[in-house]
Amino acid sequence: MESFLDFRVLGPLEVTSDNGRLIPISRPRERALLSVFLLNADDVITHDQLIAALWGDDLPRDPRGAIRSYVYNLRKTLRIHDRLRTFPVGYAMRLHDGDRLDLSQFRELLKEANGTGRLELPAYIRLLQRAADLWRPPPLVDVPVTPALEPHIAELAERRSFVDDQLVSARLALGQHCDLLPTLAALTVSEPLRETHWARLMVALCRSGRQAEALDTYTRARETFVKELGISPGPELQNLHHRILVSDPALVPRQPGLLKADVSEPITGPPLPRLPAGQKAPISEVATGRAAAWRPSLAAGRLPEPRADFVGRQSELVLLAD
Repeated sequence: MESFLDFRVLGPLEVTSDNGRLIPISRPRERALLSVFLLNADDVITHDQLIAALWGDDLPRDPRGAIRSYVYNLRKTLRIHDRLRTFPVGYAMRLHDGDRLDLSQFRELLKEANGTGRLELPAYIRLLQRAADLWRPPPLVDVPVTPALEPHIAELAERRSFVDDQLVSARLALGQHCDLLPTLAALTVSEPLRETHWARLMVALCRSGRQAEALDTYTRARETFVKELGISPGPELQNLHHRILVSDPALVPRQPGLLKADVSEPITGPPLPRLPAGQKAPISEVATGRAAAWRPSLAAGRLPEPRADFVGRQSELVLLAD
């Protein structure tokens, strides 16, 4: 009877058997190697790409020999001989149909959320919440990080932050202002220099009938920005403060309205560089020991691209305030 495995990279690296038993992988470099394979499941990863990801410029005497040893140990420990395949230029991890990878589940849930439609807020929220619940942040916290691997782990964490951002926007659009107050307050503590967090908290407080606290929140935001950056908050946050001061009717408690287009916009983006599965490209066409040439496969329709026009922009304050 075939045994299936559960792989988890959206937190500490874990592999469990189909009976729930955790399979230990004790050597740090073997954990790092498995992480690279799982981040690029189904793609051929060349020897040079693996060397850059595992060691950067601090190479052992025989890096290819070390990789062969790590691959042998992983196959033996996890019994993945038929999953971890060897190719002339490197290796590829090809999971079985019954296997589970939390990163793949995350991508599929985001893809499904994209297809819910602009006005299907409850379904959209449920799918995003299921995607967020897969995480045990920070990702791959127990894996040795090299200069080649570090930006890609940070990129995964940014994707989680992006989904959290979308989830908060959708819940606010649904009118869940009171329920979100603890979450919004915590965000101003964890990321105090993001004006969007302060703006959302101010609007949620105002729409919960707590205008004085909304004004006090602006005072704390201004003090934070002056202390940390030596500047006042931007014009959008200042304008929101003024609207609260003059009791703008658009900010009074209201029934939940329709979701604006810029919240339920499909969470996709242009594909990032990747090596297609099974492609035996010449090493000169892929990474040749330079860390910048290699990136994990985070293709469009799988993980959302960060939106530079989303944070702190007028369109979002309009969403919260209209």
